[in-house]
Amino acid sequence: MTVSRLTARPVTAPVARYGTLEHGFGSRPEARTVTYVDGTSGRTVHVHHARLERLSPGTEYLYLAAHEGATPDSGTFRTAPRGRRPFTFTSFGDQSAPQVTWAASGTPALDANSTPATKDIVTGVEQVAPLFHLLNGDLCYANLDVDRVRTWNNFFTNNTRSARFRPWMPAAGNHEIEKANGPLGLGAYQTYFALPSTETDPELAGLWYAFTVGSVRVPS
Repeated sequence: MTVSRLTARPVTAPVARYGTLEHGFGSRPEARTVTYVDGTSGRTVHVHHARLERLSPGTEYLYLAAHEGATPDSGTFRTAPRGRRPFTFTSFGDQSAPQVTWAASGTPALDANSTPATKDIVTGVEQVAPLFHLLNGDLCYANLDVDRVRTWNNFFTNNTRSARFRPWMPAAGNHEIEKANGPLGLGAYQTYFALPSTETDPELAGLWYAFTVGSVRVPS
């Protein structure tokens, strides 16, 4: 499992702590910080990924994500079962970001493809309470917005209501390709998500991956 946290500026000692109800927060991995510079605004985005290892199957875990001088964020998750066991997952694509207003060059506007339904999707996922959620491309349409960083922030603020309790496993769509953000235009996507990819070429990192849940292999 990977716990990720976004910050608007560099931070000191990003870390996660995790464990079980029975044994407490016994593990404390340091987070790996990755950044990208948005090609439109010139803003640097900082993302801190902490990898949680040595997890037991079918077990409930608690975790904290923190850095020096900040209040920790917390969450829980359940690991995949071992062997042929029933589980539930949800799947959705083309979600977009919540409907918010912003001003670019003094002109009020809406984020691209914003709709109140983007909040309903998260509520619906939590009503099902799946083991994991598949996010099937065209995540937030930031590539269509002037303030792409803000759109990504709105997207994650909305989804963290669910993603702090279960993995949201994304796939890159054509709307994750952003002008001047990396050689393939996928620099934002590849920074925001730390996925179990086996790609060794940095340009392709995280774009294709697979994971196993019980006896089921899920390719992306």
